[in-house]
Amino acid sequence: MSAEHTDTAATALAQLVAEALRPAIVEAIRTEVREALDAYVAQPAPRLLTVQEAAERLHVCAETVRRAHRKGTLPGVTALGALRFKPEDIERFIESERGDGSRSRVPKSDIITRGCGDRRKSLATTKNAGYGVNNAEAEEAE
Repeated sequence: MSAEHTDTAATALAQLVAEALRPAIVEAIRTEVREALDAYVAQPAPRLLTVQEAAERLHVCAETVRRAHRKGTLPGVTALGALRFKPEDIERFIESERGDGSRSRVPKSDIITRGCGDRRKSLATTKNAGYGVNNAEAEEAE
């Protein structure tokens, strides 16, 4: 047998094997893709927070949340024209605001708000002296 004839026979055999295995390979790929898609679809969609829900978690007004988002310090996503936040982004923002951990959040029950609309400000009440708000300013807000 000549080398040319051997090469032709080897090529023909390789083509036959490839054609015979092609359906099995295609089916294996389809199965893998289907299983991966099923696993992805089965995962619950992450719960995104509204601006108001994010504001409640941060103990600030909604405008403060929007302002932080506009400044780029609080990441958010727009879903169907509405601003939404991932809970883990809110937690990351809280941690970044704490810095070295020495600052703590003011309990929600100890927050009072002054003003309305875009100019709302949150102040700690007098029983929370030490949060950076002087007692006279907190009493004025009441």
